[in-house]
Amino acid sequence: MFHASNFAYGNIKNYICSQIAFTKEKIANCKYAEDLENDDFLEDRKEELETYKKILNLLTDNRKKLTARER
Repeated sequence: MFHASNFAYGNIKNYICSQIAFTKEKIANCKYAEDLENDDFLEDRKEELETYKKILNLLTDNRKKLTARER
């Protein structure tokens, strides 16, 4: 049976994964930018990446718990 929670989970997971990929791209571009004026930019992006990874892990853990309860 299809549940709305499955749809929402998929959408949120896809969004977070796309944000992780986008942030990784920003970090890669930043490393090679010669004219980087703000030294904190790279550190901020690394923190952003870690935050997205934590969100994804929490989302996955909560989904596993919900799936276990549905059984």
